[in-house]
Amino acid sequence: VVFDHDSRRAAVLSMPPNTYGDVETIELATGARRRVTEVNRAYFQSHPPARLERFTASREGVEIECRLWLPPNFDASKSYPMVLDIHGGPSTSFYDSFHPPQQVLATAGYIVLAPNPRGSSTHGVDFVRAVQRDWGNVDYLDLMAAVDEASARPYVDASRLGVIGYSYGGYMSSWIVRHADIQPGLLMD
Repeated sequence: VVFDHDSRRAAVLSMPPNTYGDVETIELATGARRRVTEVNRAYFQSHPPARLERFTASREGVEIECRLWLPPNFDASKSYPMVLDIHGGPSTSFYDSFHPPQQVLATAGYIVLAPNPRGSSTHGVDFVRAVQRDWGNVDYLDLMAAVDEASARPYVDASRLGVIGYSYGGYMSSWIVRHADIQPGLLMD
């Protein structure tokens, strides 16, 4: 964030779900925004990005915030394989912003599920600490609740599920492959 000399306006890098990022100005008194750049506009007109849909999954009275990335030409009457993406940390989070790995998968025809299970930095200190010294327990169950919720949709092919992740997400991906009732290689055609 950069402020003008009177601190009336700020310039920010904005990264909404449908573009990789542009500079916007914000009038601090009114909140009015104006996009200054459109660096990737032409590219995204000819290469549409994935569409974001948000939902929550509940487990034991806890709301698990989830994002579902749908392919650009999504058709709810068709069936799609789904990939669970697990963020690092565990105390980081997915937000409503452009995320290149999720976009690559979704634009290749996969539905991408990006939940923020317990341990994520989305709901305060107790939510983050819920997995302290206990990885693979409540976080695993939260992730599986999100998968169950998303897989119940008629357009998700529950027989073709995959999982990816980096850092802690890689650890949890390995945990899921070992503990969930799945078969390796189901996404491969």
